[in-house]
Amino acid sequence: MNKNVFAVSFALSLLINTTFASISEKRVIEDVLITDSLKVESDGKPLTLPLLGAGIRKKNIAFLKFKVYVASIFAKNKKSWENEEEPIAIQLHFLRSIPIGKVIDSFSNSLKMNDVNLDNPEMKKIFEIVKKNGDIKDQQALTILGTRGKNDELTFTLSSGESEKIIGSKGLVRDFFTIWFGKSEDSGLEKLMEQVLKENE
Repeated sequence: MNKNVFAVSFALSLLINTTFASISEKRVIEDVLITDSLKVESDGKPLTLPLLGAGIRKKNIAFLKFKVYVASIFAKNKKSWENEEEPIAIQLHFLRSIPIGKVIDSFSNSLKMNDVNLDNPEMKKIFEIVKKNGDIKDQQALTILGTRGKNDELTFTLSSGESEKIIGSKGLVRDFFTIWFGKSEDSGLEKLMEQVLKENE
């Protein structure tokens, strides 16, 4: 074989093998790339949160199961959501379009189940933000970051980059994250969290 041809073939072989290796090292769920960490800001300072785990949220309707979103939770450990000092974040990558009313109902039911007062002005503000963003579109992403300092803060960021922040009292982050970590009568949420927390065992 011509040396030049051999050299080109060998180089292409290396390139192809390297490309496939780098792709296989990345984790993908339902075409959603799951990152090992999330870079955020807390009190104006950069912060990197490690991936706690990821899974698929499914919803049972009659005898059918629908995939709703892929959730990635970023935190130091599975107790971070109730620790009054540690930040926590969740990324929701939606796999279908959903009327915003159904999202609000789902959040409300989970919060009520965990004895969270929905008449609290801070909770009302959260639902105003969620409602203002309108219906969820297929492939849309939503990141919710909870940080703690003198006050608790929740920052909602859409895939477009638009974000809104709520500054509230101590316990706001913990209360809001009971949607995923608290008690639930929704088997879809329970199975999602089983997937997430199993990775952290």
